Amino acid sequence: IIQDLTYAPVRAQGKNEEALSIYEENIKRFPNDVRARNGKAKILRAQGISEKAFTVYKESIKKFPYDVHAYKGEAELLIEQGRIEEAISVYKNAIKRIPNDKQTQNSLAVLLKDMPT
Repeated sequence: IIQDLTYAPVRAQGKNEEALSIYEENIKRFPNDVRARNGKAKILRAQGISEKAFTVYKESIKKFPYDVHAYKGEAELLIEQGRIEEAISVYKNAIKRIPNDKQTQNSLAVLLKDMPT
């Protein structure tokens, strides 16, 4: 939480490069800080650096398989790119790991509802 107080205001001010630098430093200092990893991916996504964002999300999922935020971030990025079937797969994997997460279940249901039959 203390780390969140460090970089959240910077990110909120639109200082993406500075926020990215803070996230990277926190990842080095606190390798198990999943919020810093997911925040870094969000910044990369906002900057249009999708492949690096995917890499960070995948690393987060591998290191923290029960943290739903990395799955959601990866799925949202896939949706932005029109890769709906891949996003559905990511949501399904998240639900396998975190079966009680209603938000992920709802996100998956919305995608499935909009899929052509």
